Amino acid sequence: MIHELQTFAVKSGALTEMLAENQSAQEIARPDLGTLEGAWVSEIGLLNRVWNLWSYQDLNQRQEMLEALAKDSRWTEQYLLSLSACVLRRDSRVMTPLTPLKAPEGTGNVYEYRYYRTTLANAPKLAELMTEAIPTRAGYVHDIGMWTTEIGTLDEFSHMVAYPSMAARKERRSAMVADAEWSRIHKEITHYVEDARVELMLPVAWSALR
Repeated sequence: MIHELQTFAVKSGALTEMLAENQSAQEIARPDLGTLEGAWVSEIGLLNRVWNLWSYQDLNQRQEMLEALAKDSRWTEQYLLSLSACVLRRDSRVMTPLTPLKAPEGTGNVYEYRYYRTTLANAPKLAELMTEAIPTRAGYVHDIGMWTTEIGTLDEFSHMVAYPSMAARKERRSAMVADAEWSRIHKEITHYVEDARVELMLPVAWSALR
């Protein structure tokens, strides 16, 4: 299993149009060639962004999907043409999932995507520490998934968390920081992190992860 996180930088004022086109992509893409696991819009962090998380059995299936879409006139003559009117650029991370995706309870959640550039060749070490910390973290946050990036940014680890609200995020993160076991783990983690960034995102109405 591999995941691909696509990021669309949207032209100012074109977000509504972009979301309509983004939803149509689900109808064109063949389900047997890939699954759109979630879709979000940025709330805090990089603004005017749309995020799509796809899953594939492997890189071969991803390539099969790309080749099939390239032969589909709905994709090449309708979707991509309409998309070009509202999108500035696209970025992609092809990632290895370290844990199965774990959907949160209920809907209307706030999603936090945190991505870390590690010191040289230390993404596996950071991934090891974070996956070992899941039982400790589970008392405070709902981890959606954790990944290392294979194609895109090198030496990168990332993870996604869901909270029922912004207030709950603040409360739960404060409680976790006060946890002695998490503090011990976090101190070790800092030895391997060169840069850390965060995006807060809201799921669109038709996202599977909500």
